[in-house]
Amino acid sequence: MGYTTKKNIENYLKRELSSTEDGNIELLILATDQAIDAYCGRTFSKNDDEEVTRYYDGSGTNDLIIDDFMSITSVELVDIDENNIKTFETDEYVTYPLNSETITRVHGYGTWFPRGHKNVRIIGVPGYSIDVPEAIQLAATMMISSYITNPQNLTKESIEGYSREFGPSAITNDVSSLLDSYKRIML
Repeated sequence: MGYTTKKNIENYLKRELSSTEDGNIELLILATDQAIDAYCGRTFSKNDDEEVTRYYDGSGTNDLIIDDFMSITSVELVDIDENNIKTFETDEYVTYPLNSETITRVHGYGTWFPRGHKNVRIIGVPGYSIDVPEAIQLAATMMISSYITNPQNLTKESIEGYSREFGPSAITNDVSSLLDSYKRIML
């Protein structure tokens, strides 16, 4: 499922899509989702609660920055062959932030994540949230609607000396103002 729907786009445009526009809508939605994910540095799509296994480089501290997870079922130290060395009990670590459904950090209590390559294994349900945030849905709708009404991203045109000017990006100031608060910032 994409971040927006054909119905949302038609409502935003206040008209039905033409047959040509309708034929391209799935591709536009997929490309827009990918552009938003790249801009924000995270994925907002729901994955039906399917657990995944991800590996991280140990930081040499008791804090580990991880991808977005909605839940974590296992935190493990592994060797170079991915054999389990230690599985942390749930009282040996805490996930952060505490006040968010999105987990982005694991903090070990009295335990360290030894510095190393691919030596920490996290198993859990990845994702930013259960539902795509409304601001992300609106941004996707605005981006696709803008493309439909102005596919070449023409920003300026003169008739008498003939000149045309095209904009640099589909992510306008209005769209970026919706997306900026969802950007993943890595320190």
